[in-house]
Amino acid sequence: MTTLNSQEEALLEAPDHRVDLYLSIFEPEIAMKCQVNGSYNTETQTVSYDNVIEGGYGNIKEFDFQVALIGTTEGGDEYGRTWVRSATASEIRFVVSDHIEWADDLYITILKFIEIIPVFPRIIQDPADEENVIFYKFYDVAYTNQNSILGTFVNMGCHYAGFRDPASGLASVYWTASGSYNLLGDNFTCNWSFEGATITGSTSYIPGYINYDTPGFYRTVLEVTSDSGKVDRSIRYVSIYDRPGEGTEIPITQWTLNDLSGNRDSGTYKAGIRIHDIIPRTQIRDGALVVIFADEWYGSKKQSIGGNAENRQTIKFVGYISEGSIRTNFRENYTEFSVLSPTGIMQLAECYSISTISDKNPSVWYELLNTDMKRAVYHYLEWHSTVLKCCDLEYKGTDRYRKYFESDRESLYAAIDTYVSASRMAKVVSDSQGKIWVEPEMKIIDNAAGNFPIALTIDSNDWIEEPIIDESQTAEVAWIEMGGVKYVPDTDTIFPYLCGAPGRSPRYTGRVDRIQGLALDSQEELNTIAGNVLAWENARYPGLDILLRTNYGNLDIAPQEIIKVTLLVTENNRGISFIQKPFAIRGVTWTYDAAKKSYIPRVDLHEVTQGFDAATIIIPEVPPTEVPGGGTVDIPPIQVPPIPTPSPQYISIYHNNIFVCYARALNFMDDDCE
Repeated sequence: MTTLNSQEEALLEAPDHRVDLYLSIFEPEIAMKCQVNGSYNTETQTVSYDNVIEGGYGNIKEFDFQVALIGTTEGGDEYGRTWVRSATASEIRFVVSDHIEWADDLYITILKFIEIIPVFPRIIQDPADEENVIFYKFYDVAYTNQNSILGTFVNMGCHYAGFRDPASGLASVYWTASGSYNLLGDNFTCNWSFEGATITGSTSYIPGYINYDTPGFYRTVLEVTSDSGKVDRSIRYVSIYDRPGEGTEIPITQWTLNDLSGNRDSGTYKAGIRIHDIIPRTQIRDGALVVIFADEWYGSKKQSIGGNAENRQTIKFVGYISEGSIRTNFRENYTEFSVLSPTGIMQLAECYSISTISDKNPSVWYELLNTDMKRAVYHYLEWHSTVLKCCDLEYKGTDRYRKYFESDRESLYAAIDTYVSASRMAKVVSDSQGKIWVEPEMKIIDNAAGNFPIALTIDSNDWIEEPIIDESQTAEVAWIEMGGVKYVPDTDTIFPYLCGAPGRSPRYTGRVDRIQGLALDSQEELNTIAGNVLAWENARYPGLDILLRTNYGNLDIAPQEIIKVTLLVTENNRGISFIQKPFAIRGVTWTYDAAKKSYIPRVDLHEVTQGFDAATIIIPEVPPTEVPGGGTVDIPPIQVPPIPTPSPQYISIYHNNIFVCYARALNFMDDDCE
């Protein structure tokens, strides 16, 4: 979301809002097209190739994990798709690709495009030491010091689609590295590369507006090099079009937006799209990048409002076609599919379990330098996925040290969302433009109504129909037992804390919740968090559903901001009154009517609450024992009585067919055996 300035607030009050939405599906350039020469080597994950039809191996950047389509025809993918690690003049190295039924002369089409995928580590027994293992960050890249040389969250804005200006013949696209963050606090340098632009590159932190004079599909690459020498590389995709009626290279025009909604609980946006144009099958494919962009008018003023990416207000949604969702109706001549924001794609991509422990001087593969939440998230996504190669990510709110990072064999999304939720009651959420936000939920924040920006102030003039109010008059939660620890990495010391909210005794109605494992700074912080969480769970107004009247383009599910609502007793049939009462957005659903040029949101809100501090629960000391470092009190041994040996009541043995009946002695049967 973006906080409105006074000029934007005035525009929202103007009559006659109009919106034209346009659909872009990015068409990647072919890096290399060739054929398999021989068979797939399962040990090295390589394939020899020949008959280069287009491009060449020089277009393949090592560790960019570019998409490869495998088929029986040029550009075909009948045998599936995989991802490329690197290439030489005669050989292509893939990620583990045992799922492909490789055969000689199959066509390989490698695209200049990165998808969101997991990257698998590998562990083998050390041939030189049977009690040791070798850990590979990738299939054949052994661990050395990767957990000490921490890099940078690269932020460079969302993927872009837009028009050339017919007067100048140029499309101007704004670029900035604002929001990039180095995990060690190092300085870093930027090296930009602009495909298709009138300038080829820049070393500025903020290159600003870059011009494109030719319609087409391009890449912008940013390499960030920190003082430690760590290089982080990220790519965004740019689609430049002629306006309909002003050129031949136009976006998709015959299409319908069936639905577009985002929800903080799920952490993602989902769109349903139907296309009535005839589109090449190679363009509509699983994993393809989709951008919805807009022309917008507020009265006579043409201007777009909203979006978290700087100077990207016209970009309304960014996502990827969900695998297996493409359906074609030949009778009615349309194709439809689902599009998910990056976190939605992450929920479909499963990786192996990962575990690390914090250490001041990491020396082995399972130690991570002075682990805090940001470093754990970076470590997981940098080394075990391609997320940071194609998405902005920003951590908001207070960070805390953690001794351990552990994930199950689960989706990329679940691995980090579970970790930050357990650590700080945080949430991983994509905004509508595809930026990933990691931020503690508003319910733990003290004085949340005063500590979050106000996105909007609304009253009955701003909505259609009567708001749907969910009012809870009894407590949902009677008592919360909450605990966690403060971890000090310099001394490898842990301080445990425990509390109860609302106090030592519960409320008279509601369930009991137990929340443990939080990353804390003090007992006082824990008490405040527990009190605020209890107040949020028992909010009087946990749900407020409002259909807004017009195009409030600044509303989004992340990052969190406040909406203040005024509702008079005469404006609802329940006599409820709000006077600029603060609410937080939990979900947004957009409805687009192309004929009426209307684009309006329905928002799902939750009351912003404020609790009072919980009561400290004293954690008893562990009894001392006679062990090194312990005291002098013995823990008495547990005496286990002897277990009697059962004896059979009878045994039946047949000469030709031996049958031993031991059943009654072991209570398997009640009576005799035959």
